[in-house]
Amino acid sequence: MSEKGPGTDIPIGTRAVISLNHCLMQGEAMIMPAVIVSGSHWIWRVFDMTQSTFGLGELNQGFVVAIQLEANPGEEDRLATSLQELIGPTMAEPGVKLFLPYRSQTDAKLFFVYELYVNEAGWAAHQQTSHFKAFVDEMLPRLARRERVPFVPFARI
Repeated sequence: MSEKGPGTDIPIGTRAVISLNHCLMQGEAMIMPAVIVSGSHWIWRVFDMTQSTFGLGELNQGFVVAIQLEANPGEEDRLATSLQELIGPTMAEPGVKLFLPYRSQTDAKLFFVYELYVNEAGWAAHQQTSHFKAFVDEMLPRLARRERVPFVPFARI
């Protein structure tokens, strides 16, 4: 990859199964902004798109966990960083299809995480990983609220 966004020192080879606006395609890789650092300055991350991807119908199969997190005052950026660090090891788990953290544009302390697993056993396995346990141990005391709601598809696409 010769073209990278400003400030990039993020390792190449991270696996992703997502498509977002503001991305560039180069051969078998997708380059997309991972973090807005200030104003319009982006840190770019390269995602290896030679890994398995999922079509729309396959994304509608599995076990979804929707998570709402609210950081305690002053803990917002630490939560954002911890969620960012959780993406790589979570996406490397065999039972995970997607792990997508979002941050509210109107309230910086609010986060939403969309997790899609192959099945409920994939979610159970995720909760036993060392990276998940470390995240929970570090972040639970920093949260004002944590709500996890599991879902399964009911409509076919």
